[in-house]
Amino acid sequence: MNFNDDDSILYPDDSRLRPPPTENSRQMFPGPFQMFPGNPSPQGSNLNVGPPPNFIPSKDTAGVKSLNQQPQGKNKSKGNSPQTKAVSPGSISFCLFKFTYIWERSGRNYWAFLLNVDKKSVSGLRWFRGTWVYFGVDINKIDSFICYRGDLGSERNIIKDSFLLTRKEYKTNGTKDIYVKILSSIEVPEERNEFLVNYLGEFDGNDLTMQVPCKQRRTTSYRIILEVKYPEDFNKNLIEEINEIATEASIEAVRHLDEFRDNNKFLTPLEVFNTSTKNIGKTIKVFSEEFNVKIKKLKLHRDISKQVEYSITQEKIEEPWRVV
Repeated sequence: MNFNDDDSILYPDDSRLRPPPTENSRQMFPGPFQMFPGNPSPQGSNLNVGPPPNFIPSKDTAGVKSLNQQPQGKNKSKGNSPQTKAVSPGSISFCLFKFTYIWERSGRNYWAFLLNVDKKSVSGLRWFRGTWVYFGVDINKIDSFICYRGDLGSERNIIKDSFLLTRKEYKTNGTKDIYVKILSSIEVPEERNEFLVNYLGEFDGNDLTMQVPCKQRRTTSYRIILEVKYPEDFNKNLIEEINEIATEASIEAVRHLDEFRDNNKFLTPLEVFNTSTKNIGKTIKVFSEEFNVKIKKLKLHRDISKQVEYSITQEKIEEPWRVV
């Protein structure tokens, strides 16, 4: 797949100039995929992207990856920071369904939301003049990139709201609040052909039925979540400090969760998630080290520190099939 350098493919006012959705994007997000100026999400699809983060990352940002690999001993490409890490082209598949900032070799740079990655190109949505428009670019034209999860709003964002779920755990020895941070998640739409059985009545003691073909859909959610537990009667200020410490420690933990991103494979979103789960053991260890160092700085009484618990778990949530 080859794409022109001309920005004309990005204008939403002429459908002939927009690259069609890929086969992968049709399977993941069925339905007409049409864009209209000012509309932040594709019409008629299950994708609700919303606007990209409201900042422009720097190439000096930790986490920027370069596809401009050069042999050792040669100078780096112009514009690449010493912090920029050279990775294989396959590593960009880690950015599927995430806000991704792309620097092209031509000097063009922009926010994108990738829907498809293959061995030669990436395609999806690009933020252009206040709206999402279709785009595609050959991988060999990409210089560097960095991608962010949906809950990030700055280059190093520490937000108390990142603990997205609140639960309570009731035990004989007391009640604990549980704050949950989603470290990784994907939603996989599924579709199948089935038959509905309609009851028509009874004839000579036998039920009369008719099978009607139908299409069914469901979405299966996969998540890796961090849970932090402590007694519900903890001081409010202490709770806020613990939450912020857990958020800070999770930033480093997530980097280890996704260490595989530098491999040479081009993976589907589910394969990316399944590969992440193999690193959960290392991730909880990294989180524990970061978390405990920061908790010690609060100089809490030992009995209070011992009441704080944490864990990382893997979840799979299947919706019931529904007729469409």
